[in-house]
Amino acid sequence: MMYLATVELYTFFLHLFSALGSEIINGKKADEKFMQYMASVQNNKIHTCGGFLVSEDFVMTAAHCLKSLSVVLGTHDLKKANKKMRYGVKMMCRHPAFKEVANGNDIMLLKVSIHLFTSTNQSTFDCSIGKTNSNNNNT
Repeated sequence: MMYLATVELYTFFLHLFSALGSEIINGKKADEKFMQYMASVQNNKIHTCGGFLVSEDFVMTAAHCLKSLSVVLGTHDLKKANKKMRYGVKMMCRHPAFKEVANGNDIMLLKVSIHLFTSTNQSTFDCSIGKTNSNNNNT
C-alpha cells in the first residue's frame, strides 16, 4: 500500500513539474497580421504540433509529427478555423538523421497542397534583426 502511494505521489509531482516552464509570462497577444504565419499541424482536425510558414507552400514543424494530414494557417483560435484556413499535406520531408526526439534532428518540412500566396495577396514582413555581411563588393 505504501509503495502504491509513493508511485502515485511521484507521478503527481512528475506531471506537476513537467508543466513548469510551459507558460508564457508577461506575454502579449500577437497582432492578427502575424498570425498568418503560425501553423497548427493536425491529424483528423485535431492539433498535434505547431509550425510556421517558411515559403508559399512549405511549413516547418517537428519530425515526430508524422501523421500530419492537414495544416491550419492564419489563426491561434482553432475553434474559429474554417475551410479556407485548412490545407492538405502533399508531401512530408523529415530530416534524414531523425530517429527519435531524444536524439535530435526533430525537424520536418510539410509541402501543402496549394501555393498560399499569389501576386494579388502576397504578404511579407521584415524579420531581420541586424546587419548581414555580404561578400558582394557592390554593397
